Amino acid sequence: MNKQTTLGKIVRTRRIELKISQRDLANRLVGTRDKYCSPQVMNNIEHDIRTGKQYWQSLSKELDIPIDVFTYYGLLAKSGLVPSVELPFEIIESAMDKMHNYLQAYICPDNK
Repeated sequence: MNKQTTLGKIVRTRRIELKISQRDLANRLVGTRDKYCSPQVMNNIEHDIRTGKQYWQSLSKELDIPIDVFTYYGLLAKSGLVPSVELPFEIIESAMDKMHNYLQAYICPDNK
């Protein structure tokens, strides 16, 4: 049976694996707009009420999750899609790298 996953589930699972409380993780995060993350916002991210995009860089660093994973699941969430399987981070990174290369070649075909 396939396991549906979301960005919030990935963040929550990794936080628990690392034995970090939700409050402690929130206190470590620095956003691009707000200087700190409240425990309520962290809870909303983990329950997919918010994507928490402004905290992705900090979450990536604190939880050792590649930033491409946040981008991938963030794009899906914005589209209202939920993947039916949880992909390994390496596959997501590879796919995002290929997408970047294709877009780069399309936008700037002379820069090969």
